[in-house]
Amino acid sequence: MNQQLDYLNKLVMGGVITQEDYANRLYLVYQNDPKSFNQKDTDYVERVMKASDIPFNRDMEAAEESMGSILNQFVSGFAEGFTTFGWADEADTTSESLANKMGHLVGLAPDVIAGVLSMGASIPASIAKVGLRTGVKKEALKGPLAARRALKKGAESYTARTQQLASKLKIGNFDLRK
Repeated sequence: MNQQLDYLNKLVMGGVITQEDYANRLYLVYQNDPKSFNQKDTDYVERVMKASDIPFNRDMEAAEESMGSILNQFVSGFAEGFTTFGWADEADTTSESLANKMGHLVGLAPDVIAGVLSMGASIPASIAKVGLRTGVKKEALKGPLAARRALKKGAESYTARTQQLASKLKIGNFDLRK
């Protein structure tokens, strides 16, 4: 929630200002910095203005910028989770913060997200990846030639299992058998 909106709510609830004064101050706060209000807060301001018969026009540029900022936070979070390099500034709103954290989670653990979204269908492929890594590590202790053979055998097995799994999957118009 916007800090100024929260402050004004405390004033009106405490009886320090009247409802009319609250509506006027809320209007001025929104007009001075519409970008600090998220969608939910802007909806609330609009309802208060309508109830007080004060003409209110949303700042559409701020709303569009807000959506772009949320998308930027998600993509930056994804990149940061996947590579540890993100570029977005600190999140200004709760929505931006959540988008950044969700992107970070998706980038950090794509196998977990894939398992949830595919309702468990991708779990065998994820297990195969872990098994492949484990097998190659064990064989690498025997020497580089053994590690290469294990890697080749594991990669072929992984590819075959993945193709077998994909042959069973068809989501909407997307055919994953390719």
